[in-house]
Amino acid sequence: MCSDDITIVVDGVTVTGEIYGRKIHAVGVEILSPYCNLCNYSSFPLLGGRPGFDRRGPDGNVKAAELLEQLYHFGRFLDASLPEIRRRYAEFDAQEARDTAALLEPWYVQRRALKRRLKSGEISSKEHMVLLKPLQKQIAALRSSIADPRNTFRGFVDRTYGLCAALRLPRIIRGEVTYNVNNCTAPTTRNKDE
Repeated sequence: MCSDDITIVVDGVTVTGEIYGRKIHAVGVEILSPYCNLCNYSSFPLLGGRPGFDRRGPDGNVKAAELLEQLYHFGRFLDASLPEIRRRYAEFDAQEARDTAALLEPWYVQRRALKRRLKSGEISSKEHMVLLKPLQKQIAALRSSIADPRNTFRGFVDRTYGLCAALRLPRIIRGEVTYNVNNCTAPTTRNKDE
C-alpha cells in the first residue's frame, strides 16, 4: 500500500483510489471507483505533530484508507440525495442572491443619482469622479463582506459531512461534473482552483 494507488473493501464493495499530496504532515486521496471526481485531504500543523508521526509512511496509508472510506460513503450519500441537494442548493442560491441585491441596492441608487446629476449638468465630470470614488469603495467593501453563496453552501456541506469533497459539490449539483464512475464527464485530476 506504499504506492500511489489504494484499494480497500467497504461494505463488501471494492473501493479504489489514488493517493496524492503525500507529505510529512498531510495526505490526500481521490476516489477512482465506484465513484470519481471526489477527493479528500487531511493535514495537521507541523508544529503540532507527534514526534515520529509521518504521513509518508504507514500512518499516511492508514489515514488515506480512512479518507477513501469517507469518500465512498459520500458518493453513496450523493446517490441517495442528489435531487434533494439540488433543490436545496437552488433555494439557498436564490435566497443569497436576493439578500445580496437588497444590501447593494441603496448604493446602486446613489450611484445612478450621481450619474443623472452628471448628465443633467448639475456637476462636472471631475466632481462626479470625486463623489463616485468613495461610493465605489463602499460598494467594493460591502461586496467583499458578502459571502459567495457557493462558498457558503460548500462550507455547510463540508461542516456537515466533514469532507473536502464538498469543493466539487456545486459543480456536481450544476451537472458540470459527474461523480459516478460509469459516466464520468471530467478527468479525475484535481484542479488547483477547487
